[in-house]
Amino acid sequence: MAPGKDETEDAVAVNTPEEWADDKDEWDEKVEEAYEAAVISHSKGTLTMKTINDREYYYLQWRDGGRVTSQYVAPVSP
Repeated sequence: MAPGKDETEDAVAVNTPEEWADDKDEWDEKVEEAYEAAVISHSKGTLTMKTINDREYYYLQWRDGGRVTSQYVAPVSP
């Protein structure tokens, strides 16, 4: 199993990062919004971090056929 994930009955849940520990509900909402925007099931997607203009962001990343696709989740620091 990939880091940052917990298996549940029907899906894979993304763990709350340490930086978001005080805002767990908001984190869960952002992850849910990312899955809805990506139109993928919760069993797909790995949480990754990207650095853009010296700032870090969380993204969901998954394979769609032969290509890797990403969906923005939230900044690393809320």
